[in-house]
Amino acid sequence: MIFMDCVIKLVRTPVKTLLLFLLFTIGGILVSLGASLYINAKETGKKIDAAITTIAVPNVVKIRADSGGDDAWVVDGPMTRTADNFYEINKADKELYYRVMEAGTQVEIGTKDPRRSYYAYSKDLLPLLIEGKIVNDPSNFAVFEAVCKRIEEKTTEIVIKNRIHTTEYYTVEWEVVTPLALHPSYKMPVTMLTSGTVPGNESGNQIEQGRRYLIAGEVNNAQKLNEKERKNIPVYFRFFIPSQNSSGTILKDSFIPYIELKNDISADAFLNSKEGSDFRRLVNNCISIVNSTIVISTDNLNSILQFNLRKAYIIKGREIMQEEYEKGKKVCLISAALAEYNGINVGDGIKLSLANASYSKMMHMSGSSWDLEADPFTIRYSPEEQFEVVGIYQAPEWNHSEYALTPNAIFVPSESVSSISFSNEIQDNILMEYDIAPILYSIIIPNNKLEVFKASVGQTGMGQYFLYYDQGYSYISIILETLTQNAIIVFSFCALLWIFVLFLFILLYVMKEKFIAGIMMSLGTGVKKTFLYLFIPCLLLAALSALSSAIISNAMEEKATKISYESAIEHCDFNDSFSDTGNLDYGLPSVSVAKRAALVAGLQFVLILCVSASSIFTIVRKCPMRLLHSKEG
Repeated sequence: MIFMDCVIKLVRTPVKTLLLFLLFTIGGILVSLGASLYINAKETGKKIDAAITTIAVPNVVKIRADSGGDDAWVVDGPMTRTADNFYEINKADKELYYRVMEAGTQVEIGTKDPRRSYYAYSKDLLPLLIEGKIVNDPSNFAVFEAVCKRIEEKTTEIVIKNRIHTTEYYTVEWEVVTPLALHPSYKMPVTMLTSGTVPGNESGNQIEQGRRYLIAGEVNNAQKLNEKERKNIPVYFRFFIPSQNSSGTILKDSFIPYIELKNDISADAFLNSKEGSDFRRLVNNCISIVNSTIVISTDNLNSILQFNLRKAYIIKGREIMQEEYEKGKKVCLISAALAEYNGINVGDGIKLSLANASYSKMMHMSGSSWDLEADPFTIRYSPEEQFEVVGIYQAPEWNHSEYALTPNAIFVPSESVSSISFSNEIQDNILMEYDIAPILYSIIIPNNKLEVFKASVGQTGMGQYFLYYDQGYSYISIILETLTQNAIIVFSFCALLWIFVLFLFILLYVMKEKFIAGIMMSLGTGVKKTFLYLFIPCLLLAALSALSSAIISNAMEEKATKISYESAIEHCDFNDSFSDTGNLDYGLPSVSVAKRAALVAGLQFVLILCVSASSIFTIVRKCPMRLLHSKEG
C-alpha cells in the first residue's frame, strides 16, 4: 500500500521527478566516464611499462671511429689490404669498448643483462649453415683422411713499416679418402687445396707427396648437398693453428693438426689405438662443434637489440615468463628457420649439451664483426639437459653487423644454465682472452629513468658512446600522461557536479517533505511508515537513474576513451629522440566497459540511498509540530 502511494506521488509531480531523474542520470554518466578515463590511463600505463623495455647499448661505430678504426685498412688494388697500424688500432678500439661497457655497468641506474653464449650440441638438432660466412667459422671445422697428391714450397715478401718480411708457405693438393668430421650440409669434397703455412713442417714433421694423413682444420667453399653440380671451383682447406708463443713459434708439446697413417693402418684403427687417442678427441670435438647451435642466456628477451627493435619477434608459442627467468626453468626459444629445418614444434623437448663459446673481433674492409670462436683442442661439453621449446621466433636476415643474430641462436633463462658444470679452466680462459660481442651486452633502464641515465653516464665522459632504444616508450608515455591529466580534470569536474546534484536533491526534494512528515506523524502514522513513505521515492529515483546511467555510459565509454586518446595525440609534443615511432601499434587503452559502468552506477545508487536515508531519518526524529511550522512547509 505504501509502495503504491509512493509511485502515485512520483507520478503526480512529473516535472520535479523527471528533472531529478535526468540530473542523477547525467551526473552518473559523467562520473562513470571520468572514472573510466582515469582508471584506463593508469591500468594501460602499468601494462605498457611492464611490456616495454628500455635499453642502452654500446655505439660501436662511434667507438671504432674514435679509436681510429675507420683507417685500419688502406686498400691498394682490388684485393690487396695493408694495415701498418692494425694492432695499435685494434688495441685502442678494445680498450675504449671495455671502458664504455664498464661505465654503463657502474652507473647506479639500470642493470646489465647477464648474457653469455654457449655452443649447444644436440642429437635432436642440426644447425643451419649461415650464408655468406667467412673464414674462422666453427661450422667449417672438418677432419679428413686424405692423400697428399702434390706439395710445392713457395716464398713471398711483404713490406711492413719499410721492412721486408719473407714468409715460406706451401701449396698442397689433397685427394680426400673419407671425412671423419664435416658439417652435415656439405658434400664430401673429392679434392682440396691448402695454400699457406703448414704447422710443424718447419720442425721436421713434414708432409710428403703420396702419403696418407689425417688432417684437421677448416674447409672453405665446400659444395652443399642442395647445391647444383659445379665445375672448376676448388675447395680450400686450412689447418688448425697449434698453440704458439708471442713470436709465433709453435710450443714444444703443442698438438700438430695432422698425422701420417703408416703401414696401411685404417683411420678407425688408428683413432681407437693409444697413439691416436688425442686425435680421436679432436675428431669428436669437431663433430660436436659442427653439429652445434648457439645458446644465449638472458634475463630479458627485450634487452636484446634485435628483439627490442621488433626485428626479431615471437611468431608461435610465447615468450619466457618472468617466473621462468627467476627460477631458471629449462625452457627455450628457437628460430623459425631452425625449427622448420629440424621439425621442432612448441612443446617439444630438446636435449642440449653446452660448452662455453666466445667471440673474436674481426676487422674487415666493410667494418668489424664479432665471429664465434671455438678451440677444438680444448673444448668441453657438459652433460645433456632437456629444455622445453615454449616459443618460436622470427629472426632477422643474417649479416655481419655488431648486433647480428644468427638463426641458429637458442635463448634460455640465465639461471637455467647456472647449475650446469663447466670447466673452470676453459671458462677463465674465455673470459680473459676473448671479446664480449655487442649482442651480449645491454643495460636495462627503468622506463622513466632514461634521461637520468643519460645524465649519469655523461658525467663519466662516455655518454656519446651509447645508443638508446625504448620501444616507443618516450612516444606513448606522453600520450598516457596527457590522458591521465585529462581524466583527472574530467573526473573532478563530474564528481563536483554530481555532489552538487545530490545537494539539490536533498534541498529541493527531501527537505520539502518536512510538512508532509509532520502531518503524517500528527495523525498518528508511525515513524517507520513515515520514513518508508519518504524513502521509497528516493529509492525508485536512485535505482532508475543508476540503471540508466550504467546503460548509457556502457555505450559511450569506448567512444569517449577514443576521443580522449586522439585528442592527446594531437596536442602532444613527442620526444622521439630515442623512439622509432614508425612501427608502433600499441592500440587504444583497454576498456573494461560493462564492469566499470556497473560499479560506478552501484556506487551512485548506494550514495543516494545513504544520504537520503540519513536526511529522512533526521526529519522523522523531530517533533511533528516543529515540522508543521517549518519554512519548507
